[in-house]
Amino acid sequence: MSQFESPSRPIRLERGVIICLLVGFILRLAYSYALGWRDIPAGSDAVSYHNYALAIMNGTDWLIQMDFTGHYRAPVYPVFLALIYSLFDPGNLIAVYVFQAFIGSLTVYYIFKLTASLLGRQPAWLALIWATFYIYYLWCGSMLYRENLIFFLMIFSFYQLGMFLSEAGVHPVRSGSMWKFLGAFVLLVHTDARYLFYLPILVILFASFRPFRTGFKQNFWRGFKQYLWAAGIFLVLMVPWTVRNYVA
Repeated sequence: MSQFESPSRPIRLERGVIICLLVGFILRLAYSYALGWRDIPAGSDAVSYHNYALAIMNGTDWLIQMDFTGHYRAPVYPVFLALIYSLFDPGNLIAVYVFQAFIGSLTVYYIFKLTASLLGRQPAWLALIWATFYIYYLWCGSMLYRENLIFFLMIFSFYQLGMFLSEAGVHPVRSGSMWKFLGAFVLLVHTDARYLFYLPILVILFASFRPFRTGFKQNFWRGFKQYLWAAGIFLVLMVPWTVRNYVA
């Protein structure tokens, strides 16, 4: 597996990258406007996310009971909507789309960084341009759906994991990159629980992508031990919402 970018040599935010990100941000706003910035379509998934967000704003009952529309949804995206609604009017879709356009631009930026770290600068520029204009990214950012947030959390978490895996001999508990990865990954699972499927598969990256200057067997066991630490921290971070689900 190719060497990941060293944390001591971060990728700079060049003028061309900034311009591309600004173009992408404006394009996302324009696409949302072209779709009309309309009311929430009746019968769509957006209704459940919206009502979940309203339940969060109306008090703490959502933490202990499930008698509200959308209770079966994962909590992070409704919390995201509730935070925006608390800053603006409840149901202010324009504000939501502006925030989602910003998150979409961050997603494009981390796609660039991740590609540059793994493949180099030229493939990273191709990935940057592709992600800026990719129609599915534009569509998801203009709808009241969780996918726009999922894309960002997935790319950001795996970028931070790559940063950690490039740090030889750093204990997971003392690594800022590891905590960023675990925080984003927990949010990802709490946005769509299906991504919990990645947890057992991650052991492959921990056990194989190591910069240790030792033999394969030593590398494998050191990586496997770090994976156990990361998995343990992840499970601890999952406890609060697990307790909530048990209560509710």
